[in-house]
Amino acid sequence: LLRLWAYLREQKRVLFAVFLLVAVSSALSLANPFLMGRAVDSLILRQDFQGLFRISLLMLGLYLLASFAVFLQNYFMTGVSLETVRNLRKDLFAKLQVLPVAFFDSRPHGEIMSRLTNDVDNVNNVLNTSVISVFSSMITLAGSVVMMVYLSPALTLASMVIIPLLFVFTRVITGYTR
Repeated sequence: LLRLWAYLREQKRVLFAVFLLVAVSSALSLANPFLMGRAVDSLILRQDFQGLFRISLLMLGLYLLASFAVFLQNYFMTGVSLETVRNLRKDLFAKLQVLPVAFFDSRPHGEIMSRLTNDVDNVNNVLNTSVISVFSSMITLAGSVVMMVYLSPALTLASMVIIPLLFVFTRVITGYTR
C-alpha cells in the first residue's frame, strides 16, 4: 500500500470519504448490540412494549444506515481501485514501450503479459476488499473494547488478561499437534 500511495494520493478526498464511511458503518454496527442489551435488560423485564417497539425501530434504522454506509464505501472504493488500476496499467504500458527488444527476446511469449495482468488484478482485489476489511476490523475492535470498558471495566480487564494466555496456549497446542 505504501508503494501504491503514489497512485492513491490523487484520490485522497475519496479515500477520506471511504474511511469516514467505514468508521460510521462500524460505529452503527456496534450501537445495535448495545441497544439490544438495553432492550433486554430494561424494557423486556418491565414489559414496556411501546419502548421495545421504539428501540426496535431505532435498531432497524441503524441497520439500514449501516448498510447504506457499507454500500457507499464499496461504491467509492471500487471507483478508487479502478482509477488506480487504470493509472497503473498506463504507467506499465509506458514502461514496456521503452524496454529494449532484447528484454522481450529473453522472456517466453506471454509471460510478461500474464504477469502484468495477474499482478494488476491482484492490486485491484487488494484495494477493493482488503483495505476496507482491515480498517473496518481495526475500528470495530477498538469500538468493542471501548464498549466493553463502558459496560463493565472488571469484565473487560478479565477478558484482556485471558487473551494473551489463549495466544500462548494455542501456540503450545499447535506445536504438539504438528
